[in-house]
Amino acid sequence: MNVNILLKKMIKESGLKTQKGLSNALSASEPYITKWKKQGYIPDEYIDRYNTRFSEFFTAPSELEQKETNNLLKDINIINQALNCKATNLVSINYYEDIYASAGLGSYAEEYMPIVMEFDKNFLEKILNVKRFDNLDIIRVTGDSMLPYIKDGEFIIVERCSEAKSGDTVIANIDGELYVKRLKKVPFEKWLILESENHEYSPIELNTMAKLEALTIIGIMRSKIKLY
Repeated sequence: MNVNILLKKMIKESGLKTQKGLSNALSASEPYITKWKKQGYIPDEYIDRYNTRFSEFFTAPSELEQKETNNLLKDINIINQALNCKATNLVSINYYEDIYASAGLGSYAEEYMPIVMEFDKNFLEKILNVKRFDNLDIIRVTGDSMLPYIKDGEFIIVERCSEAKSGDTVIANIDGELYVKRLKKVPFEKWLILESENHEYSPIELNTMAKLEALTIIGIMRSKIKLY
């Protein structure tokens, strides 16, 4: 049962007749009640308030009316619990369809508006092996520099994080160009190397302060979505 139907039942069974009457009884503005319909959720505070004020403002209901009211409240609790459970298990991930990596065709920038997608947390964890669920983005990889690990056109899930360890596959911005590379830290040195999986491509050596300062680690690859 959706919230719109539940509100109509609340109005009918309480004898308030209109949404305005329900608004006054619950001390909730009409625009706020309209918002419940859009979000598909009635706050618990107002469910409790409805239950309490129903008995305060109106005569005792008949046995049939009381049964219908109890069923109504049960429906409200069930839908709210389901919505809360669903919201808890969903993870929002930004998909940047105009951003590409590895060929230097783009970078994360404010002018790019993402498409927000929602994924089931269990799917991300059990199928895609994603263990962290905050600050996640999806971008497409172009080129063959990471073959056979990442193919041209495949999507990767990126955790936006500037702290990466040696061996991580990172998304690196160098002077505005975006790359997907394996990060290698030179032992006992502050220099870094960005390596391709495809040995036909030379590594990018960041062995001067100027080169290091031109580098920004955008994030770490956490999973990929294989295309067929």
